[in-house]
Amino acid sequence: MAKFESLVIKDKSSENVESEEEKSRTSPTPIEISDDNVLVGPWLSVDKEMKSTEGGHKSGSPVKETTATLIVCPVSVLSTWTDQICRHVHQDVSLQVYMYYGRGRLRDVEFLRERDIVLTTYFTLASDYRRDHSPLHKIKWFRVILDEGHIIRNPQTQLTKTMWDLEASRRWVLTGTPIQNRLDDLWSVVRFLRLEPFDDKNSWDSAVAMSVRRGCPQGVNRLQKLIKHISIRRLKSDKHEGKPLVELPPRTVVKQEVELSKKERELYDSMQKDGQLIIRR
Repeated sequence: MAKFESLVIKDKSSENVESEEEKSRTSPTPIEISDDNVLVGPWLSVDKEMKSTEGGHKSGSPVKETTATLIVCPVSVLSTWTDQICRHVHQDVSLQVYMYYGRGRLRDVEFLRERDIVLTTYFTLASDYRRDHSPLHKIKWFRVILDEGHIIRNPQTQLTKTMWDLEASRRWVLTGTPIQNRLDDLWSVVRFLRLEPFDDKNSWDSAVAMSVRRGCPQGVNRLQKLIKHISIRRLKSDKHEGKPLVELPPRTVVKQEVELSKKERELYDSMQKDGQLIIRR
């Protein structure tokens, strides 16, 4: 368990941040989408947006409002969030950040709602929720951010329902793959964002999903407009203060031809044929 006190998000300027803040005010539930499955730039815009806001759940207990931000992420990137917070801070203003993780985590609702940022993991939140002992569900957060948000793509899982049940004024989803296998993967995210009327499955199916499956231009157009309205896409080519968001070396492509043995060729051709049959179904 780690606890951070006396931190503040650094108020950096950028070519894109101001327009993104305006978009957040008019569309308070964005999906942060990055290119090539790598999150290259959500940190600055998220940090900036949090800095600008300083100052009916399962348990049945009254929900207490707060100005805090709850960040939910896989345990593998928990340290990345703490590193990024530390990277974009200075000591002029106190920002109280608490990591709600580990056996010794404090479950006191008043303590948690008085923090500025609370960090936790999907597993921790789902574990508390299953035992009907989730203090994070007893708070109406100003903002909830789901990192690697495609984790909630399956609407049938308890984990997804745990995230849906969080109360918040603003909702963010950070993901490089909003759609992994099916269009309905996106619906789980839309449901979390509570984007009416599309958060209702019947409305989503009739207005978007079924039309897209049939190749109807109207359905595709609706989907494109929805994505454009709620998402901020990050590309590796994007720059901040004249510098690339991520410094990458030039790509090197090496083509290595391999001669298959007779047995390998038979196995390869068989798998190729099976794959083609699956695609044609």
